[in-house]
Amino acid sequence: MPKYKHDDLNPNFMFQTIDTGLLLDAMFEIIDLKGNAKQELINRGLDYSGEYIGFKRAKEYWDSFDLKANDFTMTHEKGVKSMEQLLRDALKTIEENKK
Repeated sequence: MPKYKHDDLNPNFMFQTIDTGLLLDAMFEIIDLKGNAKQELINRGLDYSGEYIGFKRAKEYWDSFDLKANDFTMTHEKGVKSMEQLLRDALKTIEENKK
């Protein structure tokens, strides 16, 4: 069975339909992909696990990360976690919610 059940969930295909100019701007860091992803998570009111926490709380939550310094370590209610561990936890939660 393939790792991704649907192409729209496969990160290898995430840029398939993007405009070439935007893709080039992303490649040369003219646009801030991390910043745009962060803003979209805020706009959706989501935390790292994809759980809805509300727009105001999501802004405070995501503003606690220093994206410019690549400081993705944050204090979480379960202690200090790296962004890598947060992402692993989030992916696990997402996979569990699909079942």
